[in-house]
Amino acid sequence: KTLMTICPGTVLLVFSVSSWIVAAWTVRVCERYHDKQEVTSNFLGAMWLISITFLSIGYGDMVPHTYCGKGVCLLTGIMGAGCTALVVAVVARKLELTKAEKHVHNFMMDTQLTKRVKNAAANVLRETWLIYKHTRLVKKPDQGRVRKHQRLRSSEV
Repeated sequence: KTLMTICPGTVLLVFSVSSWIVAAWTVRVCERYHDKQEVTSNFLGAMWLISITFLSIGYGDMVPHTYCGKGVCLLTGIMGAGCTALVVAVVARKLELTKAEKHVHNFMMDTQLTKRVKNAAANVLRETWLIYKHTRLVKKPDQGRVRKHQRLRSSEV
């Protein structure tokens, strides 16, 4: 449990490779006398069968014929599903933000929100001033400009 906390990738790699080699050797021993032409009668063929079973791919190009080989392949499939679940858990834990990182992220989001609110308020004040300027401070108001600034002000609100 401690090793899975300290170096989970190394532990999973060592466990997977060692169980792969042991299971391949066991399948080879189990299937050795069944059929001499079968691919699992040599070690590389047995490693191929175990790796495909471990990863839950199961091409079907090789199958064990003895009950011993079938049992080893069944256990290999179960171990593969368990190791896959552990890999997913380790990756999820590595991608999860720590408490400090969450605080920094929330602070940055609050800062950005505050900046946007201040910008919007400044734009509303600017457009209100321009509306006032184009309606009260000129002799003949330009209704096109006034409407433009009214639209801009309402879009900021």
